[in-house]
Amino acid sequence: MSERNQPATPAAACALTLCLLLTACAGGGAPAAQEAAGEAAASDLERLLAIEEIGRLKASYFRCLDTKDWACIATLFTSDATAVYNVEGSGDPATPDNPVTGNEAIAAFIQRAVEHLVTIHHGHMPEIEITSPTTATGIWAMLDILQEPGGENLVHGWGHYHETYERIDGRWYIKTLRLTRLRVDRAE
Repeated sequence: MSERNQPATPAAACALTLCLLLTACAGGGAPAAQEAAGEAAASDLERLLAIEEIGRLKASYFRCLDTKDWACIATLFTSDATAVYNVEGSGDPATPDNPVTGNEAIAAFIQRAVEHLVTIHHGHMPEIEITSPTTATGIWAMLDILQEPGGENLVHGWGHYHETYERIDGRWYIKTLRLTRLRVDRAE
């Protein structure tokens, strides 16, 4: 393959490989069956590519958060996104009855909460469902550690991110985010 024909991204390379495999497996049979198999392969390929793109979106969220790249954080959310980081409490910011709204406000909220801390965020085992060509849902298992700069752990937590996504102009964004926690160990 010439350099000009190389896939533009790792996700595209993965999609191309999958397409070739699906095409090879769909071979044989009547022309109508081949056409149907080709359409199903394209649909499956589009769904898998969307899942990969959403996974990369969430990876960027964790990286930007831990490297304190607040401008990057803002680019990952829709302009009307909502975020709930505290499921307990009433009236406090980032609670269910008072979510943080807007990509810039979400980035500013996160910055105020953790800019002076060392943070480690891991997200894994995604359950992503593509609900339409422009919408999706996802649940991510998570682990986070928040430390004072001197190394004292303030929070070690486990839980899940529950999210919705929207595709705008060919790019996926986080539309809603809700963090739930299964366990939190705090410094005493």
